[in-house]
Amino acid sequence: MNTKKIRKLSLVLFYIGLLCFSILFITGFLKNGLIVVIQIIIGTLCISTSFILNLMFWRCPHCGKKFELKNGAADKTDLCPYCGKKI
Repeated sequence: MNTKKIRKLSLVLFYIGLLCFSILFITGFLKNGLIVVIQIIIGTLCISTSFILNLMFWRCPHCGKKFELKNGAADKTDLCPYCGKKI
């Protein structure tokens, strides 16, 4: 997988985790404890996997410098903001 595909995967996982927690808080922690526990586990796993992927792989394959985790310059272009080579 290339850097951009890993970034897209990590963003999808992050939003799935946020969706799990949002549904959990909107429904007000339903009385079924098993569903609540499953949602918390899925949300935590998705968000933590997203951060791990970003920390490990969201860097330039040429110069090795890490890109910003928030919406940085590397999200908007195919060129590294540090060395100028194609990502």
